[in-house]
Amino acid sequence: MNRENTTIIQFQEESTVLAFAAQELKKYLEKAGVQAHVLPYRKENPYLKQLVLEVSPETFAVSDPKWDDAYEICIEDFRGRIRGSNDRSVLLGAYRYLREMGYYFLRPGILGEKCPGQIGSHTVEVREAPSYRHRGICIEGAVSYENVLDLVDWLPKAGMNSYFTQFLIPHEFFKCWYEHRNNPYAVPEKAPAEADVAAFVRDILMPQIKQRGLIWQAAGHGMTTEAIGISGTGWDTCPQEIVPEECRGYLAEINGKRELFKGAPLNTNLCYSNPEVRERITDGAVRYLERNPEIDVMHFWLADGSNNSCECENCRQLRPADWYVKILNRLDEKLTAKGISTKIVFLSYVDLLWPPQQERLRNPDRFIFMFAPISRSYMKPFPDGSSACGELPPFSRNHLTFPEAVEENFAFLKGWQKLFHGDSFMYEYHYMWNLFRDWGDYYAAKVLWQDIRNLENLGMSGYISCQETRAFAPTGLGMWILAETLWKKEQDFDALVDNYFRAMYGVHAGEVLEYIRELSRLAYEEQPEQDGPGVDKEAAARQEAAIARIRAMRGRLTGWMEQSAGCDSISYRYLIRHGQAAEYYLEAMRERRLGNEDEAKQKYEILKQYLGMSEAEWQEGFDVYWFIRWYDPKFRQ
Repeated sequence: MNRENTTIIQFQEESTVLAFAAQELKKYLEKAGVQAHVLPYRKENPYLKQLVLEVSPETFAVSDPKWDDAYEICIEDFRGRIRGSNDRSVLLGAYRYLREMGYYFLRPGILGEKCPGQIGSHTVEVREAPSYRHRGICIEGAVSYENVLDLVDWLPKAGMNSYFTQFLIPHEFFKCWYEHRNNPYAVPEKAPAEADVAAFVRDILMPQIKQRGLIWQAAGHGMTTEAIGISGTGWDTCPQEIVPEECRGYLAEINGKRELFKGAPLNTNLCYSNPEVRERITDGAVRYLERNPEIDVMHFWLADGSNNSCECENCRQLRPADWYVKILNRLDEKLTAKGISTKIVFLSYVDLLWPPQQERLRNPDRFIFMFAPISRSYMKPFPDGSSACGELPPFSRNHLTFPEAVEENFAFLKGWQKLFHGDSFMYEYHYMWNLFRDWGDYYAAKVLWQDIRNLENLGMSGYISCQETRAFAPTGLGMWILAETLWKKEQDFDALVDNYFRAMYGVHAGEVLEYIRELSRLAYEEQPEQDGPGVDKEAAARQEAAIARIRAMRGRLTGWMEQSAGCDSISYRYLIRHGQAAEYYLEAMRERRLGNEDEAKQKYEILKQYLGMSEAEWQEGFDVYWFIRWYDPKFRQ
């Protein structure tokens, strides 16, 4: 046996996460020709080359080892230790060690990874803690079971620590994929029932989350529908008769009627001044946690939608946020009585952007504040917190206008922060819709980078990304920036970009980077922010230049793809497929900016056809369902 290229990986704790970390190290080291064995740890043995994994919270200055990550890596030629503040941090440290050895985890799945051919003599000494406590992604878009499992596997490899399975049962996202909604060129499959998705989460997904020590966040949408006996696992409309007659009085009264808001149960608020409603909604939340004790963080939200608050005489006595806090306090009382310590996320979102005037949380340690500025512009980053914020506009029930400018959103954030000083994170949408506008994904990634750098100054402890699960085309740069900057906010943007492109494209990195930077400038940064109708001949000229740039680059990308395999081949395929989609989109928008609406709509139909027919070739990188859901209304005007 060649002892120079051998190691014995050992772990001290009875931990499924450490056991998993040991097996991951073994798997990846063996890909580089290292003989790795996993054995129980007993004590130091001078005759063995031991790589020990251990949890040692006292080694690190962290506020709470359950939530706060930190690791220390001290390894010389496969001998040494990886210590962490918790078992999850040890796994993060294991992946960091591999990255120091030349491994790259560029996107989810085995075809998103690069491994070195061999590992020589080395010394790795790293001791780090992340800039932010909360670093995660929320399920969104149309997804397969495999898409979600691959993403969860990728999260700790990228240094992330949390996954959010939105809804009581995240049925909507799987249903949209398996039915192949918005893609007439794909054969619809039988969509899983709600019970099937619940079983997948319970029996397959949750164990994978826990095996990696990730923080499992769940729920959010569906609390209000649960209280009136209706399933709330999507945004579909229903006949009004679906509401049980005995629950109709619980619905919000709007314009003198108590009915489903525009026919959508999920968008229907309740009459929160009614004590029975508050009991029903909090009882449902307690039952949910009793059925799912593995949840680390439960989101407790009211209805989706906006300008849909109850207008009855009693509800009008307080703002929606006051009723919300009153419900949160009641939920805390019930959970405390049952000995349930799960953290609860409450949010500032649409009508709840306006903070409460009277009510306050009585047990702040139970709660995590989430700020969700869904209406904001992503053309510029949030302020860095050093400037003064303006006054909030007056609250006008069901006649609210929501802020687009980041400065206005900053004022709402500060309004809530005056009342709550506990743990918090941003819940942002950088890659929910905007990735469909920045076809180079360069400028949008830079705004994201600056937003994350500013979080600390804004008084926020992290970021959960509400985004498409399949957001890795054209390059995946935004996902790299998200993970890297959440871990270490001081990192320079240009250095991050250069490192990523060298890892992804090797000797062609500079040429690809120049291409996507130029495409981002012409197709997004220097375009009107809104995609609706409107003549702008200068914008049309830039779109024409972007089209020419795409066409000029296509041959080179095709040649590189044909000469590559595995991860490299997929990377070039994404650029080619995404570039063709960008070309069709820009042709449609060019016609729009020239005032040729009929031609614009015809070009858009060509784009939709292309996306549907090509989706299978780059399914993991681009969400066709959401793209069409986003743009169809804009081309039907």
